[in-house]
Parts: sequence; C-alpha cells; structure tokens
Amino acid sequence: MADFRLRRGPSGTDGRISRSTIRQDGPEGGCAIGPSALRSNHSGETGASPSTAAAQLVLRGGRPYVELDAMPEKCFGLVGGLGVGAAVHYYRELAKAHDELHLPMNLAMVHADMARMVRWAETGDAKSMGQYVSGLLGRLKAAGAMFAALPAVTPHLCISELLSIFALPLVNLLEVANDSVRSSGFRRVALFGTRFTVDSAMFGALTAVEVVRPRPHEVDYIHKVYFQLASTGVGGKSERDGLTSLAETLIQRDSVDAIILAGTDLALIFDESNITFPHVDCARVHLAEILRGMLNS
Repeated sequence: MADFRLRRGPSGTDGRISRSTIRQDGPEGGCAIGPSALRSNHSGETGASPSTAAAQLVLRGGRPYVELDAMPEKCFGLVGGLGVGAAVHYYRELAKAHDELHLPMNLAMVHADMARMVRWAETGDAKSMGQYVSGLLGRLKAAGAMFAALPAVTPHLCISELLSIFALPLVNLLEVANDSVRSSGFRRVALFGTRFTVDSAMFGALTAVEVVRPRPHEVDYIHKVYFQLASTGVGGKSERDGLTSLAETLIQRDSVDAIILAGTDLALIFDESNITFPHVDCARVHLAEILRGMLNS
C-alpha cells in the first residue's frame, strides 16, 4: 500500500496518520480495510460489520486480496487541471494503493481551466470560482461520482460558496490539513504555496497554530517557484534546494516549528526520502482521507 505518513512534532519523529485506513497487522495477523471494515485472519475466516459494504477480503500468498466481484462501487471524482502535476500525483498514489490491494479503482476526472482559476484567485472572486467549480462537480456527479476533491489548496478559496450551492460531498483539504496540524504538536508554522495561500494563512483554516508570514521577498520567491511547478508540472534539485534553504532560514530566524506544504504540486520536488525539515504535507494527509472514503463504501 502507498505509505501515507506525517512527520510529527518538533523532534521530527515519524508517525502513521491516526485515521489510517488500511493496515496489515503483521505476518501472523490479519488485515483490515477501514475502521469498521471486513476483517480476515490467517485462518482464512472472514466477517463483516452489518453497517459496511466492504469487499470480500482474502489472503493470497500472504498478501491482502479483494475479490473483484465484491468490489466497492463508490466512485470518486477528481478535479484535475489545478496544476496538472498535482492531479497526476493524486492519480498515481491512489492507483498505487488500489493496485497493491488488487482492487480496481473507481474514479472519474474532469479538467479545470487553470488560467481562469488563477484570475479569480488574484481578484479574490470566490463567487465566480465557486460557480465554475460547481459546474465541474456537476459533470463528475453525472459521470457517477459520489464524492469528490480538489487536489490543490488555492481553489479552496471558494469552499464556503461551493458547499452552499452544490450537494456532492467533498473531501475538504482545509479541514483535513487543520486536523493534522492540530494533532502534530506544532505550535508555530510557516506555509509554502501560492501567494494567495500564504497571504491568507491558508484562508484562515489553521485554527490551532500561530502562522508566521515570510518576508515579502520570500513570499515572492515561494510563489514564483510554486507557480512554475503548477504551470509546467516539472521541478527538480534547484527548486528543492532553494525552498529547503528558505525553510531552514524560517526555522532558525523566526523560531518556526515546521513548514506546512500547502501546495500539492510540491510533491513534484519533495517526498519522504529528500525532505530534511519538520513539515506537514497537506497532499499526503488529503490523499489518506480520500482513500478512506474510496475504500469504505
């Protein structure tokens, strides 16, 4: 399974996300999908909660295997185009997790006009953005999606308007990120993402921490690097080294406990193998929550 993890606490220790949705209890134990899903033990016996419609789970070759004729039918809708790299990252990670469970993924996707979204973000026009995204969600619903997500932080500028005009349930990245930051133990953080996300302190979503704003020229640099990643879907060592150096400056100069990776396209340059500073990865925790919804149909 894709290993969604969150670096917790100023000590930099790693811990599995508390709302983890898939686990394997060890070579001698069983495995489970979701908090109340069907369970299987090493004897091959299965049982399910009456309230769940989980797929039948068996062990084959010591690995969990979901029977295809019992697969969940809950379709997830993904709004792409809000940074092509971000949508590709979400698609790749969700597909990987399903593949490792031998479970076909049930997903629909639409493509948003990034230029239009950026224009509304620059003017703070949450109403127009919300109406546009609502139309995209309507197309996902028509394609069979039962819930959806926006795989980017900046479009959550319109989340209040969106929730008031469209009924399709959304996995709200802002709520998931706030929950993870609250449980992380961090008290003073800075954000990496677009100017709109940094200047608004993630649209006021982080309620349990003090958010430190980088200096104006630093915000300009973060936005420039991030917008390049989102626009091209390409990034590498130069961008990673520059943001890492800035993270170290913020930690040392401003006594920041951690950096919130408040932009999903940062996954193009950062992962657990190369990130060296305390952080919370919003894309990672958002993906974990989406996967929980997909598997607990």
